[in-house]
This record gives sequence, C-alpha cells and structure tokens, in this order.
Amino acid sequence: MRLPQDLMQAVMEQAEVTGQSRTAVIVGALRQVFAVADNTSSDSLEGVQEQLNTLSQEVAGLNQKLGQFAEETVSDHSDNKVGVPEEALQQLVAKIEQRSRILDQVLSASVDHVCMYDRLGRYTYANRAFLQSLGLEGTELYGKTWEHLGLPAEIMKPFEIKLRTALAIGQSIAEEISLPTVNGIRDYEYILSPIHGADSTVEAVVYTARDITERQQAQEALRESEEKHRNLFEWAHDSIFITDHSTNILLDVNEHAARRLGYTRKQLLQLPSDKFSPPMNPDERKAVLEQLWQTGSVTFEHVHQCKNGAQIPIEVSSRVIEYGGQLAIQSFIRDITERRQAELALQETHRFIEQLTQLSPNLIYIHDLIQQHRTYLNRNANEFYGKTPEAIRGMGMVFFSEFVHPEDLPKLVAMQKRFAMAREGEILEDELRMKDANNQWQWFRIKEVVLNRTSGGLPKQLLGIAIGMGEYN
Repeated sequence: MRLPQDLMQAVMEQAEVTGQSRTAVIVGALRQVFAVADNTSSDSLEGVQEQLNTLSQEVAGLNQKLGQFAEETVSDHSDNKVGVPEEALQQLVAKIEQRSRILDQVLSASVDHVCMYDRLGRYTYANRAFLQSLGLEGTELYGKTWEHLGLPAEIMKPFEIKLRTALAIGQSIAEEISLPTVNGIRDYEYILSPIHGADSTVEAVVYTARDITERQQAQEALRESEEKHRNLFEWAHDSIFITDHSTNILLDVNEHAARRLGYTRKQLLQLPSDKFSPPMNPDERKAVLEQLWQTGSVTFEHVHQCKNGAQIPIEVSSRVIEYGGQLAIQSFIRDITERRQAELALQETHRFIEQLTQLSPNLIYIHDLIQQHRTYLNRNANEFYGKTPEAIRGMGMVFFSEFVHPEDLPKLVAMQKRFAMAREGEILEDELRMKDANNQWQWFRIKEVVLNRTSGGLPKQLLGIAIGMGEYN
C-alpha cells in the first residue's frame, strides 16, 4: 500500500513514539476510522461469535448500500438523469473492501476456528487457525464440502444435520465435536450462527469453534481422580468421617463406618454426632483440639456407640482438610477392640507371672549386663538380701562383692562370657555361695538364660533363678 509522503512521515513518527510497527499504526488508524473494536481477543466463544457477527453485519450493510447505489444508478440512467458520481461509488467499493480486509485480519489473529458455509454446505471462508488445523490453503478449501475434503462421515453427518437445522430455523446452535487435525483428534465446542440477508432469509452460517482438548483431558483426569479417591474412601478398612470444623456437623462418611455402627449411610449423615460419639471430657477435648489446630493433625483414643447401644473402643486420627470450599476435619477411625483385648490379656499374663514369681521359694531376678545391676527381684529375693529392690539396683557392681562369696566371683564372670556364645534359649548352670541378710553363707544352684539381646545380637539381660541348696559350713 502506497501512502502520501506527509502521511507516511506521520506514520513513521507515531511508530517511533509508541514502539509499534508501521503496519500496527496503520491498522489502528483504520480501526478508529471505521469504528472497529480494538480488542480482538475474547475469553468466551460467545464473545468471539458476537464480535464476528458485528463485523459481518457491517460488511453486509455496506454491501446493501452498494446494491442500492447500483439500483439508483440504473434507474437514473433509464430516466436520463445524472447518476451517482463515479467517485462516490468507488469510495463505497473501497470502503467495503477495506472492511472485509479488516474482518479477515481480525479473524486470522484469533486462535479460535472461524469458517463460513453457504446454503449448499460449501466452505466460502476460513480463518488462518482453521486452515492450519487441516493443513490446507484457502484455495484448497473454498467451494468444497466436507465430503470433498475426505472428513470422516461418522463425525460430519451429525454435524451436517446441525448445519441444515441452523439454515432452516435461522437460530444459533451450540454443540461439541471431535475433528481430525494435523495434530491428531482434537475436541472443540462450537457455535453455528446464521447470517441473514436483506430479505431476512438465511444466506450462510458462520462456524466458530474453540479447542477444548486440554480442558476435556483435565476434566477426565479430575473425574478419574475423584472416582479413584471415592473408591479409596468407600473401600477403606477404616471408618472415615468428615465433619465441619465449626459446627461438628457430619459432611460425609464412608459405607464402612455406617455398617460398623449399624446404620445406613443416609441415616448416619442425619444423626447428631453425640448419638454415635459420646462427648469427651471437656479438658481432654480442649487438649485434642489445641493440638489439631497447632499441628494440623492429632491421634487419640475414644469410643463410638452403635445403634444397638454397644460401645466400641476406637483410635481416632484426625487432620484438617479443605472440603467443598470450607475447612473440615477428616478422621480415620480404627476399631481397637482386638488391641484392647490383647492388652488386657497381656496384663493378665504379666499379673500371673508376677504372682507366680512372688510365690516361688526360689530367688528370681533379671540382671542387666550393660548396666551391671539387678533390674528385678522377686519378694523372696528381697527378703533374702534384706534390702529393697531400689537399694539393690543402686548398688550396681558392689552387689556382687557384697553378697557373692569371693571364691565364686570368677564363676559369674566365666558364665557371662559363655552367654556370648550361647544358643538362643540355652540355659547355663553353676553353683555358688551367697550371703543372706543374717550374714550366713548359703549354697545355690544358678540357672540363667538370655532374656533379650542388643541390636547387634549380644546378650543384654539375663533371666535367672537361684535354687537354695542349704547353708555353707
């Protein structure tokens, strides 16, 4: 395009001031002259379609004016009147051409697909994005139908029905479609908008489409993720409760929790929490909540009450989460009935062993090889030595020089060395003399076994029993 020298100088000066190219300055000036919106982008497909319709209507209006001029010119010539000035006609034609070029420039700058179909379903226009997606030039597309282009019939036949519907009823239609492109199958959301002629008949349909492949993939990934997490939620071996952090109202619960308490999931969600979770001691509850909000998680023990009134001991692991756009508390509830039973059984076993050792006439003890002192003595042993367990523990190595006959001390040292090579469960025996609370020496048969070992496998504690053999004379 050649411009007058003074106008070209003004364009160059404006480009230098604004930092734009000369073409950008010229296009901007033309947009101002022809009142074309400067913003060519839109966040929505509807916005792009609205802008396209506006520009198309402007071009259609100018075309109508051109037709009117032509009719007036013919009429004036037939009446031997002075016709429309040739210069005005040329200006109108130039203005129409300029508007068409601007329209094409606006549409070609869009990443959305835009094309136009005539009433026979032939392509009469396509922007750059649409052509590039098919790997075609305009000359290869215009005047052809989708069948000429070899597009798949299973996709295009349903689309053709939508196209014919838009032509018939003269109203916009919005749908989604998957099309083969140079980059593989891509998903689009599109709008078919009819273009009305001067007599209100539909002359063409504009197709505007936006690529939603990534969005569809993200939505599918999100759906799969939600489904996976829902399955984990429902099939977890623990009961899972989600409650509102401020109201303590139950927001969600898995099926396992409902079944364990004897309710349906719907019934459980409608119950106040104190119906299945008896109130905690206020001080204990306060301590639990303080730790939860300070650290984000807390573990504690509590009880749940079933529909039949039975109570279940539970371990609760709670953490703060975001659920449905609000803060919530997610709690994993584990039934610890078996653990409690095992603990009670272990306590019973310990109590039985303790009673058995206390009733034994022999001296029973546990000796720590690392600390070199007695860590446990039964009642008979305490009475024999005439000291409390605490006093004997405090003696350390002095205990041996105090109560074991000096001639028998080497036996103890040798016995401890033998334990380093002893098999698991092997019992070592020997005889030695020990002094009682009355300073009388008595013979004992000593039996000892390794009670536990260090991480390196060395003996750590010995379990021993001393069986009395009578006084030493």
